[in-house]
Amino acid sequence: METGVPVLSLAPRRSGFGTELLTQTLPYQLRGTTTLTFKPGGLQCTVEFPAEGVLQ
Repeated sequence: METGVPVLSLAPRRSGFGTELLTQTLPYQLRGTTTLTFKPGGLQCTVEFPAEGVLQ
């Protein structure tokens, strides 16, 4: 969890490289899911992926 970051709104108006990495690249490469939750004062990112067949 990222904390201590000033947030002007609950969700950004545009997505950047980090958001794209978390929501598109990482799930594609690891066959998993990511959830971004924007909260006042920080961002919570949950990444879930199947361990079987991914870690070899």
